[in-house]
This record gives sequence, structure tokens and C-alpha cells, in this order.
Amino acid sequence: MSNCHHCNTQLFNKTKFCHNCGTKVNSAQATVPCTSCNTINPAGTSFCLQCGANVEIELANLDANYKTIYPLTFKDIKSLPAQINTHFLKVLQARISSDYPNTTFTDYVDIFHESDFKPFFDQKAYLLAEATYTIHAKQMQTEPMDIDILLKSHFDRLLNHFLSQYCQKLTGESLPSAVSFYDDAISIDEYQMAVDFLVPDEQKEKYYTDLETMPPMKLQNAKESFLFAQVDETIYLIYDQTIYGSCREGFAITDKAIFWKSHFKQANQVYIADLKILEKQGSGLNINNLFFEIDAGINTRVFHYLKRVGEI
Repeated sequence: MSNCHHCNTQLFNKTKFCHNCGTKVNSAQATVPCTSCNTINPAGTSFCLQCGANVEIELANLDANYKTIYPLTFKDIKSLPAQINTHFLKVLQARISSDYPNTTFTDYVDIFHESDFKPFFDQKAYLLAEATYTIHAKQMQTEPMDIDILLKSHFDRLLNHFLSQYCQKLTGESLPSAVSFYDDAISIDEYQMAVDFLVPDEQKEKYYTDLETMPPMKLQNAKESFLFAQVDETIYLIYDQTIYGSCREGFAITDKAIFWKSHFKQANQVYIADLKILEKQGSGLNINNLFFEIDAGINTRVFHYLKRVGEI
């Protein structure tokens, strides 16, 4: 057996993800985080695989340059769950301010304390407290960043679960309960995840998730109009936005990218590996400075799907 790099939890044989903190096992051993972009690199790497920064220099200057996102004090370890609770609420407030500016933060706080999400969160906070203390006890130079990476990954998943399952009346957004399943899943069927995130029951007839049963002419129209996938890409689903069903407008998801075309607009595509900007913009989304819009419900689903697969 081996231990997780981030929280030191002993891992089961052939485990792909740490069952305590969720870190990928293949990146949990002998790794070095980049202080410029937070990418986890294999030990011995001189330059970050993502941004090219000099990892050795960045590590040498970590104490002087790195600004801790979630500062914790370990003088009283019993207070760690409460400190984590405070940081989570601050992250929640920031998300509400950016994504739901027309709602009131105190309403979310009331739901947080009064719903059964709170005991669930308290249990998570206790486990995170143990994990952060384990990192602290190692006295490694990368401690601040390791703790930040750990907390950020969990806060993102907890926020998505809380907002999608408990705050739909406030946000006006509806996401299926299956979405939260993927936050703690050890192994993921990426095709099924795309379907669960993006295909609402009330609009199934507009989606094609089995290309063998899709009318060949519609598939050909999509490929000629906007679905410019490479031969090595697997198409997960296609959404037909046209009124009469020609499938010359809409969007498609592959294992590597999102493709779309709106009425009287040019076709666009963004590969997940290149996804840098994802934000709500007016009635639609800003995806790498390209505008995406279908309708409010679909926009929301695409937003959360891309955040999940793009790890933004």
C-alpha cells in the first residue's frame, strides 16, 4: 500500500483517487506543485508541464512569494473544523456575489445552517481538519500550497452540491441529483457524466447520445456546420437547436472539446485542455471569450459540466 501525497491517507491497492481527499493517485506520489498555476508535476521536473515556470526556482521562493488562500492556525487543532467552516462560507459568499448577484447571501447562510447539508458538511470539515493537520505535521516547504489545493478541490465540490441540491429556489437553476455523485466518485464514466449533466428529461428529444440511431443526414449536417471533431475524438452527445430539426445549429460534446453554432453566428469550438475562461455573461456564457447561448437551463448545465471537466 501507499499513502496520498496531499493528506497522507493510506490508499487501497489499485485505487485511482484518494478516498479521503480525492487526489488522483497517479499524481499523489512523488510530485511537486507549481506555484504559478497550481499544476501538480512529477518530482524532478525542472519546468511546469502546464505553464513552463521553473519549478525549482518557484519552490525556492515559495515562502517569500506564495500568498496563502485559506490561512489556518494550528495552535488549537480542535478549532480547525470551525476555521474550515469560516473559509467555506467566505468562498460561498464570493460565488454568490459573482454568479447570483441578485440574491441575498444571508438566505444561503440560513439554508446552510437549517438544512441537512450542515451535518454532512460538519463531517467533511472534520475529515479536512485531519488532512490539513497531517500536511502541517510534515513541515514541508510546500505546506501552504498543499493545504490550499486540498481545500479548494473540496470546497468546489461542496459548493456545487450545496447550490444544486439545496438552493434551487434561490438560484433559479435546476441540476439533477446525479451531478453530485461525480464529486466523490472513485472512477468516472465520462460519457455517462456528460449525459447526466447535460440532458434534461424534458428535452431528451433534442439530444442525440447514440449516434448509431441518429439520422445520418442530421449527423452529416452537424459535422458540416459546427462539429469539426478530429478522427480520434469520441462524440458523447449532439444537441439540435434548429426549429425544423436540420441539426445545423446547436452544440456537441466530445471527450476533448465543446463545439457549437448559434443562429446567424459562426461556429466555435474550445478544447477542454485549453479552457481558461468560463463565466456567466448576460443571458449566456463566456467560454474563452467566445459567447455561448442556448437557453437558461441548458446554459447552466453546460456551465457546471465545463467547470467539472475543465477543473476550473
